[in-house]
Amino acid sequence: MPLISPFSRLRKAWISFFEDNARRPKFKSKKKSRASFYLANDQFELGDHCLWIPKLGRVNTAENLRFKGKISSACVTRVVVELDDQGVEKKPKSVGLDVGLNRLATLSTGEGFENQKFLKTALKKL
Repeated sequence: MPLISPFSRLRKAWISFFEDNARRPKFKSKKKSRASFYLANDQFELGDHCLWIPKLGRVNTAENLRFKGKISSACVTRVVVELDDQGVEKKPKSVGLDVGLNRLATLSTGEGFENQKFLKTALKKL
């Protein structure tokens, strides 16, 4: 029953709200909340200085596990990714733009965008 932990935390939050010890529980906000996610026992594997998460793959940890026993769940609070230069696609920082009559726009890199308005009027005439 690894999914009980988030629900038990929610239960504790509502109990303390109704006892006037805390504010009303809210959903996590993308702007203000701490970035974290919950993993049940069957969703990750722990190795020596690494953690395997299904969609992320192998993630190195800062330190080894200090406690012995069965791990029932995990709350991951921060994952930092370091990319090589090969993984990042380099694009030009600035591009010139020329707006014309025959074409909608022409970039300084030579790429052009056709004007769709002429095509629409020609299709109506056909």
